[in-house]
Amino acid sequence: MIKWIEGWIITSKKCRLFFLPMSNFLVIQNVFIDQILEYYFRDKQFFNRDAAMTRRKDVDYHVRVGQAESWQNELSDIQIKRINSCIPNSWFKKFS
Repeated sequence: MIKWIEGWIITSKKCRLFFLPMSNFLVIQNVFIDQILEYYFRDKQFFNRDAAMTRRKDVDYHVRVGQAESWQNELSDIQIKRINSCIPNSWFKKFS
């Protein structure tokens, strides 16, 4: 996972990527979607919010519980310490 995120950070230096915390999506979905649309697409006339946000039974969304801090209940203290020791300090600032 660390390498995967690192790949996105490196890619963001070459092309336009927008990082937002999952907590924004969970709390204020419409504002979250608006922020993404504003960043990537100035012309929103063809965006259908209902079609984009409606969950369909035939789609596997690969989502977890859907809580921003669910990892705190899913990982042990030892696992959290091990993961935190692998995360570069700059990421805590970048993603906080």
